[in-house]
Amino acid sequence: MSVQCKEKEQKYIDNYNILKQERDRGGIDNSLLRVEPYHYGSHYSNSGSVLHFLVRLPPFTKMFLSYQDKNFDLPDRTFHSKFLKNNEGFDFGKRQNGEVVSDVTLPPWSNNDPRLFVMILRQALESAYVTKNLHRWIDLVFGFKQQGEEAVKAINVFHPSTYFGMDIDSVKDPLRRHALKTMVKTYGQTPKQLFRNAHHQRSSLQDTPTILSQLFTGSTPTAEVPVKQKPQLPYVPSPLTSVNGLKWGVYVGSRDLQPPEVVWQCRYDAVVANLTAFPTGEVFGVGEKCCCLTMLSKQKVSTVYNSTDVIWAAILDWKGADGILRIHQVKKETPAINLLSHTPFEKVTCCASVPDCRLLFVAGTSGTITIYNTVFNQAKESCLQIKGSRQVLHGHTGKINALVVCKAYSVVVSGSEDSTCIIWDLNRLCYVRSITCHASPVKVVAVSSTLGDIASVSQKGPGSELMLHSINTTLIARSVMLESSINCLSFSNAPEGQSVNILAGGMDNGVVRLWSGMDLTVLRDLQAENLLHKPVIR
Repeated sequence: MSVQCKEKEQKYIDNYNILKQERDRGGIDNSLLRVEPYHYGSHYSNSGSVLHFLVRLPPFTKMFLSYQDKNFDLPDRTFHSKFLKNNEGFDFGKRQNGEVVSDVTLPPWSNNDPRLFVMILRQALESAYVTKNLHRWIDLVFGFKQQGEEAVKAINVFHPSTYFGMDIDSVKDPLRRHALKTMVKTYGQTPKQLFRNAHHQRSSLQDTPTILSQLFTGSTPTAEVPVKQKPQLPYVPSPLTSVNGLKWGVYVGSRDLQPPEVVWQCRYDAVVANLTAFPTGEVFGVGEKCCCLTMLSKQKVSTVYNSTDVIWAAILDWKGADGILRIHQVKKETPAINLLSHTPFEKVTCCASVPDCRLLFVAGTSGTITIYNTVFNQAKESCLQIKGSRQVLHGHTGKINALVVCKAYSVVVSGSEDSTCIIWDLNRLCYVRSITCHASPVKVVAVSSTLGDIASVSQKGPGSELMLHSINTTLIARSVMLESSINCLSFSNAPEGQSVNILAGGMDNGVVRLWSGMDLTVLRDLQAENLLHKPVIR
């Protein structure tokens, strides 16, 4: 694991042989000093090394300082040439050449962007070469080359105290016991050996298609519709011009595939203003001033197409002038059931719920977000009950236009007439930070479930301005479209490392535009003949 260059092998072989000779000679009487031979005196993963790389990121900064007597390391030894930003402004000093140590120096192919650097490394770790050779790494770390004669042959023996299973508390000598504990703490620890034989090589390196989503301008058909996939294009530009070999991935709209075709369409009397994708592979459409509530099973959510983990679904609407939120059972031909009377002092503008129906978020014209604790109970007529006291989030000074819950990153993001987006903590139900660079009201918001990136749209003349921020509100890219305005947004959710996801937006002119999730580069426009000059609103 620690030999990265072939020419360094002999050094560690010699180290092992010298220690072996010392042990075999038997000249050391002190059992505290007598150890089994090893190639490496330090481990490939230990607290000191980890803190060396994460020194710029609290709370690791404080932990690093405790290792260094409350001081940072010498500037020339401070990690500076790979990744991570010095967002906290720590003073690491100057190197001997006069260079200030602050943000780390990134390689040219990452365009000096830490986010791109990490995204590229993710794809590198999922590349065909890594996949083809992964079993060799498993053999060294978890497998038959971790210990014993095979480890010696593989130049893979570490200090004995680092191996899993050593019973330090059974050592009676307090000095030796303290020394062993210090070894484990500072050197690191080898994981438990899981395999006694060579691990098999992965037999197939083909990409596994993800669940394919569909774009509808109406509500979902009851029957499942297959999505046709065309052969890959003969030439596809790389997602990043500075790096070769990056893949767009396998999903509808990917640049690695031909443009999607319309495979089903239907005309509806009512406007479909909201679409919800179920884990079952279905997409459910509802009208204006409505949202879909779902209850998933308590078991782990399956990612297999046609899984059956949705145990209940209903439509929540706030259409009435009385301010009452009502539930319509999807599978019951019964009248709407009153759920709660929100408040007579404002109008509800949008609602959202977490998938387990534990919390219901209600936003309105006052700029506040009210959170209700809800309990799913199939014995009750509505299957949903409001329990306990409500909580109100204050932050916006204008009407809230968009409200999105992202369970994957435990955040709620709201967009308002006050030209800001606010990120709220889903677990603590409190304010986190704001996006304040929009010059006009924020109309649309979307959150990536794979990266946590936030896309937001505001009006820009006759068109729209689209911005992409990280979950820490760092601006990634912006795009201005003067020919049409954006009515809705959605991220694709293909696995990171195996793909570069896209952002899809529905336009006023009937076009569905696809942007790169890396930098908002326009990838392609999709348009059906029957939608020409008709707005796509969801």
